[in-house]
Amino acid sequence: GAFRRDAGRPGPVGGFESPHAASRLDRYDLHLALFDRGEAVSLDLDARRSDERLRDEAMEVGWDPAGTTDSRSEHLGGRLSWRSDDARMAGSRCSVRLGAEWRRQWFAWRHQELEDPLRTRTTVGAFAGLDLVWPDAGLTFLPSWRWQRLEDDFPPLPPWPGLPEEPLDEPHVHESPSPALGIIWDALPGELRFETHWAGSYRAPTWIELFGHRGGVNGNRELFPERITTRDIAVFWRPSASACLRLAWFATDVDDGILWVRNSQFTSQANNCGRLHASGLEVEFVADGGGFGRGWANLTVQDAEDRGDDPIYAGKALPYLPELEAALGWEIDVGAWTWGLRWLHEADSHRDRYNSEMDRTPARSLYHLSFSHVWRGEHALGGDQTRLTCELLNLTDDDTYDVEGYPLPGRTCRVSLIFH
Repeated sequence: GAFRRDAGRPGPVGGFESPHAASRLDRYDLHLALFDRGEAVSLDLDARRSDERLRDEAMEVGWDPAGTTDSRSEHLGGRLSWRSDDARMAGSRCSVRLGAEWRRQWFAWRHQELEDPLRTRTTVGAFAGLDLVWPDAGLTFLPSWRWQRLEDDFPPLPPWPGLPEEPLDEPHVHESPSPALGIIWDALPGELRFETHWAGSYRAPTWIELFGHRGGVNGNRELFPERITTRDIAVFWRPSASACLRLAWFATDVDDGILWVRNSQFTSQANNCGRLHASGLEVEFVADGGGFGRGWANLTVQDAEDRGDDPIYAGKALPYLPELEAALGWEIDVGAWTWGLRWLHEADSHRDRYNSEMDRTPARSLYHLSFSHVWRGEHALGGDQTRLTCELLNLTDDDTYDVEGYPLPGRTCRVSLIFH
């Protein structure tokens, strides 16, 4: 695949515009999957490269000198897995999953004649799992275990050109076992099902969190991975063949959680902020009305709070996590065309850890319209199927600003052609 995006770039947090600045992102990726005939053994190989260039001759973005900033990230990885045939014993079925994976990443940054040394990240891992099924009882147990080792190589840098280099406080080498367990019970097959999951994992900081960018985000090379524990319980009820209701409770605890913190009037920085907690309820309903179309609805209510040791922030709401999120969607087939409409809503939330009432992100609602057409057989340009999709995103041109993924790109038209 290949992707290119040409765009202007917003200035730092604070509402500054950058009408003369422009950015270009080029991304390339390659994925190869190999299987044996029985699909017991699989090998996945992938390679990616992203090149981003920011032209800012008028010094409108950040405080760096005028000129062009180039950043390049590359990724190379592989995953080998094996799955056994089902073994039957005492009314049950059992299969085993084993595998290993390896990833290597590179990141380079350059502004005019100033060039940072190449940064690298290496990740190795292994995983194992069991699928235990008792068909007569409708029970399925899914225990698994994963081990990962992450090593970052970030050469020392001067805090400012001409000053002595500052190495990392300590080497970034992290090892983490990640157990998980899932249990599924089909109480009434095809009608009522219960599921519960528990898992431990960790998340490594991203390049943006580590090194920032000129658009108002300062890097923090001293970040270390988040340690995450998740739990959930869900019930699925299917009152008819065309409708399904899901009710779920979820909870997540994060140690060494990474949060964006405003560290000056116009810039933000990611920091490890101790223990974070989020829990809530989610309700989802899906229905197929036949000739009247298909619809779905989702409502999530959550409580996200800081549970760290700092008494100033303990018990306060986490920034950028709204207490309520909702979504509605509907689509209908009209001949060979499919028309769809989506509505997404987020309640307001805080921008800062102190929960200042004067610094909140307002509530936002987004409306998306789509239509697609499918050609099959002799009309599919020689393939099995060709699909044309047109989407009108953010119809009301909502431009609400915050650091977590906004500002929105404004009203957008997106067209895609997929050929099989």
